[in-house]
Amino acid sequence: MIEAKTASPLESAVHSIAWIHQLGGEPSPTEHPLVKCILASGQRLLAHHTDSQEGAITASQLEQLDTCKADVMVSLYNISSVVICLLAFAAFLRFDELTKLVRSDVEIKRDMFTIIY
Repeated sequence: MIEAKTASPLESAVHSIAWIHQLGGEPSPTEHPLVKCILASGQRLLAHHTDSQEGAITASQLEQLDTCKADVMVSLYNISSVVICLLAFAAFLRFDELTKLVRSDVEIKRDMFTIIY
């Protein structure tokens, strides 16, 4: 349990103790407020907090994408791929929001895009 990376072994131990006491018809020590507090603190300590910025695309990565595709921009597929990436980045769109867009949702003007929902 000392090397646990998640709260699962701790929770398993508490549930096992409660189950054994229930089988024996005895009151479970896991119902004591001190045990509940210790379990809750262990769960908090072992909780994994994910960084929402982990894996986020940066502006410099988009510049690199534009630079590497500049030589082969003759393809409509390459142009549209770069435009989609830039649009998603500029509009703070998540992947599922981006995939739901249709052509009529995007208004292209001379100097800007407008997304209409």
